[in-house]
Amino acid sequence: MMVCSCQQICESDIHDAVASLRTLDPAVVLTAGLICRTLGKRTDCGSCLPQMIKIILGLDDDEESTDSLMSCRASCGDACKLD
Repeated sequence: MMVCSCQQICESDIHDAVASLRTLDPAVVLTAGLICRTLGKRTDCGSCLPQMIKIILGLDDDEESTDSLMSCRASCGDACKLD
């Protein structure tokens, strides 16, 4: 599936970048910016970022992102900066 039509980034590109980054550092903090840099690309309009983040987090399109946010907050505890 095409995620970014501006830069021609498809879902498999993102999965490949994640796999490569995790091979180099299993504890890597994955961000959309890091994925783009790994692919040697930059976002233009930014409309792809929400979908890219969902893919990075392993979410399906119909899954609620609040569940992941809640589990993220639970793991961060008082250090959470998302509030």
